[in-house]
Amino acid sequence: MAKRKIIWSPEASRQFNEILRYYNNRNKSKIYSRKLRNLLQESICLLQKQPRIGKFLSGNYNNYRVLFIARYHLFYEITDSFLYIHDIWDGRRNPENIKYYKKED
Repeated sequence: MAKRKIIWSPEASRQFNEILRYYNNRNKSKIYSRKLRNLLQESICLLQKQPRIGKFLSGNYNNYRVLFIARYHLFYEITDSFLYIHDIWDGRRNPENIKYYKKED
């Protein structure tokens, strides 16, 4: 099977850039941000090859999964032709604020 195309949601892209900017500003250096970016990119490349390695989300999220990368949670959806990254979340934040964790009424 051919590699799935990676598509980032605007929210995931924003979160990813926000995380990198945070560490650039906090550390006054891009060294850690580059390491983190490389780690996330390597993990996404692995997802292209083995998209089912992430944990399946329960509920009505048919093809949604989460991959834990260091302290980050990468929420994604898989189909036959693409891998859609919905969100990237720092695991130290409150999970009640993640739309995928919210309980359905």
